[in-house]
Amino acid sequence: AIFRVIEEKPISQPKQAYKVQMITASTPTFSADRAKIPATTTVATIEEAREAAAAWDICKAPALKKRGGVEGILKRSDAKNAEGLYDLESILKKCYQVAFYMPPSPSAHTRSPALPKPTVGNSPPPLAI
Repeated sequence: AIFRVIEEKPISQPKQAYKVQMITASTPTFSADRAKIPATTTVATIEEAREAAAAWDICKAPALKKRGGVEGILKRSDAKNAEGLYDLESILKKCYQVAFYMPPSPSAHTRSPALPKPTVGNSPPPLAI
C-alpha cells in the first residue's frame, strides 16, 4: 500500500491543561470497624446503636446503602439479642454480610444441562483434610 501526504499540519498542544483527580474509595475492613466498637458491646436503645454504627466505615459503603443500610438491619427483629439489647458486634457482622453477600456459585453441571451428570466411576475422590 502506498500512502500519500495530502496536507501536513503541526500537532499543537491543547490550550487548556485539564486537571484529573482520581477518586479512590477504600474497601472497609471488619477489623478496623470492630476496633471502633466501645468496651460495652451492647446498648439498650436503637438510638445508641445508630450512634455507635455511625463511626463504622461499612455504613458509608455504597454496597450496604443500596441494600437498606444499617437502618434496615437495626429494624429487623433479629437485631436484638435474647436480653433485648442491641449487640453491636453482631450488628457489625450483619452489615458486612449484607454488603458483601455473594450467592453460591452454581456448579458446571447445573449451568449446562448438556454435560453428563457425574457418576461414581468418574467423580473425583473426596478430599481428606
